[in-house]
Amino acid sequence: MLSYSALSAVLGFCLALSSKPFTISGSGNDSCDPTPLSKVETLPPGCTEDSSGSSSVNVGACSYDTCVKRGQGDSGECGEQEGSRQCCSPASRINSPVTCTNGAKFSIQKVRRCACAKCAVPGTIVHGRAVDPDGNPLKEGDITVEGDTRRYKTNLSGYFKIAVKPGTKRLVFTIVDNRLRQLQETTKAFTLHESQVSFYTIVLQKKPPAITFSAKQEQNINLGGSNGKPSFANLDIPANAFITADGTIYDGEITANIGVVDPRSQADMAAAPGDFSAIDEKGEEELLSTVGILRQTFTDSNGNQLSLGKNITVRVDADQLDIPDDVEVYQWYLNKQTGRWVKFGVLRPENGGQRRKRQQARKFFVSDITPNVPYDTINWDYVSVASYVRVRAPPGTVVTRIGGTANGPFTSYRQETVPASGILCILSVRNQPAVLQAALNGVPLLPQQTTNFPAAVSAQIIRGSASGPPSRVQSFQFTSTKAGDTGPVYLKGESGRCQQSGPNDLAFEFGAASAGIAFQWQTKNPSWYARNICYMKAVVSGSRPDSVIYVKSTGKAQGQSTLDYGYTAGKSAVVGNQGVVCLEYSCNEGPTAAYQTHLQFLTLTGSCTIWSLNSALTGGQNNCRVPPDADSSTEQNFCVPLLQGSGAGLYADNTALARIKCLAGDNGYTGPTAQSPGPPPTTSTGWAVQLSCK
Repeated sequence: MLSYSALSAVLGFCLALSSKPFTISGSGNDSCDPTPLSKVETLPPGCTEDSSGSSSVNVGACSYDTCVKRGQGDSGECGEQEGSRQCCSPASRINSPVTCTNGAKFSIQKVRRCACAKCAVPGTIVHGRAVDPDGNPLKEGDITVEGDTRRYKTNLSGYFKIAVKPGTKRLVFTIVDNRLRQLQETTKAFTLHESQVSFYTIVLQKKPPAITFSAKQEQNINLGGSNGKPSFANLDIPANAFITADGTIYDGEITANIGVVDPRSQADMAAAPGDFSAIDEKGEEELLSTVGILRQTFTDSNGNQLSLGKNITVRVDADQLDIPDDVEVYQWYLNKQTGRWVKFGVLRPENGGQRRKRQQARKFFVSDITPNVPYDTINWDYVSVASYVRVRAPPGTVVTRIGGTANGPFTSYRQETVPASGILCILSVRNQPAVLQAALNGVPLLPQQTTNFPAAVSAQIIRGSASGPPSRVQSFQFTSTKAGDTGPVYLKGESGRCQQSGPNDLAFEFGAASAGIAFQWQTKNPSWYARNICYMKAVVSGSRPDSVIYVKSTGKAQGQSTLDYGYTAGKSAVVGNQGVVCLEYSCNEGPTAAYQTHLQFLTLTGSCTIWSLNSALTGGQNNCRVPPDADSSTEQNFCVPLLQGSGAGLYADNTALARIKCLAGDNGYTGPTAQSPGPPPTTSTGWAVQLSCK
């Protein structure tokens, strides 16, 4: 199943404020009361407004009612895309200074006056994180969005945020690693819904090792032979096949990066460009199933891009890829403006003969990549019959559908966001196996039990797979076969019926985890679970005390490469008016050990500000043999200088008592007694990190 080593969330610098409900009354006339309505915000703990000295501030609000001329009646709701629409909106704001007991200072905006102005159109936000296959962030990656002249970048943690123009139905953007140049350029395409806020994890493949050869010599290169698998594709490059920008034949040394998206690897499929769709002759979307994607660049001795001047021959081993007997496999190039694949050639049986029966000798397909097409990203696909699969999940949930074949290879990968209705009908290959996963703000959602599902759908909930690392993240596994009018699978022409959802209709349903359930996406160090479990405690205040917290453990030593122990995330349980969560991390191995544990602390839901780090942890950083990574308002990085038991909010024990100690905030707890047979109550004391979330 899909590895969540690419886990992430978008965490903007945002003051955590909790709002109290307020009442807005409509105007019903052509005026807009300039006096703002009352809207009270509660500041984070320890903060007061300078002017009032209060922690509760009236920030003001306008009604956003439509400004209607007298006698003409209501002309619509605020937010519709009409240039003449006027709504009662903020006309001016002031910044009011705030001071906190820990020394922090900031300003909060207050509405000063309301007036009729052009109605705001609901925005669409796409955000997420760009990472490599190991989950490491793409730092300062360049992002270009089709149709948008602005240029975007990922930050040092790989996060990005794109404000999409109103009315955009399809977003196409390209991410480039221009800083270290170690990752493949990747173009992604997503279907959007009005006013949605979506989080996507974008995985970029690592560039294959560069090879050099003389342009005067022909080359034969095998592809797709990683992880012990045999190669499935072969590239024949003739001599003198490339030309320079001025059109002359290049005869010097060539540097080439040539790799493939291997359909036998789920990690490769997650990093595939595009969205495995094309537009047919009727202008309708058609679903593609891949048997591999070729990615290649060729440069001269000065690093300048070379163009193709002769045909390159491709040879594909059909037996390695479980290609159905009754399909035509075509070659497609990626149009980076539309994010769609464009057909330009066909893979033909070798020697021009007919495809042979499966019980006979090995089968190969050949074709040519010609100079008249962009050769950098070539996809070998066949058109598949599509069906719709009904999914029910909270709006904004990103659903991932991974398609495959009965004998194993993955054929497609598609992500879509659940609209405001809570119902998503996602395309899947008809009568073929598939997997569904879902995440909200980067946090996996749990599949709900499938009851009364048709037997033909073969629906079940699974954990991990033989092809991926161990994982606690759960998925649906099923076959996209229609077996009745109640779903959850419908035919290609039944999109409208799929989007309807009556009380007896079936859907693959995802829900949030209960408080205290931890998700583990990655554990590269098995000894963590054998002997090295420790816990850290976080306390959450604000209007989102039930936030999801993330902790990553690494081992660092002077002059040595960093060890990646893994990471966990869990949803905080609400105790009183605060959230409490205790999360596993890999313990420090002792004062004489070369490696020292470092922790990265993030929040995955809400807009959160990390408010305070335990003073024992703050002072203990002087004992870090390797400096921690830089902090931000939404991320804390610190080493663990053997502070278990010292009031640092860190807890260790060789038994299951460690988590109980952590929840209770009591490192002195030794277990149940006759007087207290049950576990001690969960408290908000003994924390390592405090934060406030909205």
